[in-house]
Amino acid sequence: MKMLRQTSINETCVVSPVSVILALATIQIGAKGQTKSQISRAISNGATDTEITKYYSHLSEEIVHYKKGTATTIANAFFMEWVTGVSQNCSHRVLKKSWFSKKFAVRKSYGSALIKRFKTKVKSFRFQGTQTISESVDSYVSRKTYGRIKHIHYPSSIKDALSLLVSAASFASKWEYSFVKSLNTRGVFYSRESFERKVEYMNVVRENRYYAEDEHMQ
Repeated sequence: MKMLRQTSINETCVVSPVSVILALATIQIGAKGQTKSQISRAISNGATDTEITKYYSHLSEEIVHYKKGTATTIANAFFMEWVTGVSQNCSHRVLKKSWFSKKFAVRKSYGSALIKRFKTKVKSFRFQGTQTISESVDSYVSRKTYGRIKHIHYPSSIKDALSLLVSAASFASKWEYSFVKSLNTRGVFYSRESFERKVEYMNVVRENRYYAEDEHMQ
């Protein structure tokens, strides 16, 4: 939500509610204490942990089920920083680097739950450079969404992170009223103030397209 608050009013930003809520659901499975309670309140109405997991697991399956000419894909992934040393003296498997900073590995039960319930890719990765991480994640997301999503927005502090949770959704659907390709024209599109590019516009001739508008939408 911080990203949305910082977005300029002159920029276009679209956020998938499905991606946000599935990301919260995958965190909820492994969270504890106040974090788990807050997420549970945000995504459910007094449901148990089992009910929450079952509901959102079923929801993700229903979304990707092809129906009525619409094909939807969801790319979920959990990347954890790869480290070398392992100590078995802690239930969380504390990992130590040469300068004795503590790191944590993904619990096997949590990783298995993500794979089973949300078809999530779970992978250890070296968080040494933002460019390397972004290339790996972008490649995965692009492959899962059949090239519809080629780039994920990354915060500048990603190199300092211990883990990265990715959730992206894309869909392809048929128009209720098809456009005629031969009527397409090239024109200028303004994605933000003082930034324009040439795009292809679809057009209709002698057709009425009824729509509703109010102070918030046109």
